[in-house]
Amino acid sequence: MKNQILTKKRPITLDNSTTPINYHIETSTLLVSNEDQIVNTITADISKTFIQKDSFGTLFSLEVKNRKQSNLDGNASLENELAWLQQELILYCNDKGEIINIVNREHIKEEWFSRKKEIKKSHKYIIDDIDIILQGTESLLEDELAFIELINASEIGTILFPPIYDQKLSTKKPLHQQKVFPLFFDDYELPLSIKTTLIDNKEAIHNQIIRSGSINTVRFKSSEVKRFFRKLYNAQDLRIDLDVAYLETYDLDVYNNVYASSQTMGVEINDLYRYRKISKLKKIANV
Repeated sequence: MKNQILTKKRPITLDNSTTPINYHIETSTLLVSNEDQIVNTITADISKTFIQKDSFGTLFSLEVKNRKQSNLDGNASLENELAWLQQELILYCNDKGEIINIVNREHIKEEWFSRKKEIKKSHKYIIDDIDIILQGTESLLEDELAFIELINASEIGTILFPPIYDQKLSTKKPLHQQKVFPLFFDDYELPLSIKTTLIDNKEAIHNQIIRSGSINTVRFKSSEVKRFFRKLYNAQDLRIDLDVAYLETYDLDVYNNVYASSQTMGVEINDLYRYRKISKLKKIANV
């Protein structure tokens, strides 16, 4: 009840302290498709620093350090190589906490042009469609909105920058929001409808928040995704039933910064396709 009364009187606001906040994140994924199984675990340390606030939003710097990836086979090796795209980011957020601009995108583009030849050279004998992937990466960096969408959908963007601020959250009435995972099924996105709710927990450090998701059936291109999988498995009469489970949880400290958070995601299509991801983040003393 205390949290609910507080939120009605004063919405949760972003902290303006310039002291860097350090985190450790661990993400585990499992992908089972067409009898292939890919398992991967990524760990990293992250420093998040408030830079300044103006009348439109807040500027943060984000630095990823000590990144380690368990799977370096095939396409996973390229994923590890391209992780530097999110290694140092200057992010501009609106008052809700949503990332609305990647301020240093031009610098990242310059870095890309200096690195891409070496990346191609080291992966051209490992990955057959390396040119297509590199072209896709270049197009992504050229498209400001697409790059922002990618960062927002990433593990770091999700559980470090939740859109929970400057809004009257409640323990009873959920706030209805949206979240999109671009290019989740080849060229097709996975759109989710999100319900954001305060948890009434007297033992919490400050506020606890839960965000549960289900597939947005209006926006989801169901027929196109079904066609994609039927073509992939060369079976036009294949039954395609999509099951999605999604959850985010947040513990905020007394300054409304994320103290600990998690993201759990499961996507399954009959016995054909199974994707599982669990990300956990916690505040640490230093990195």
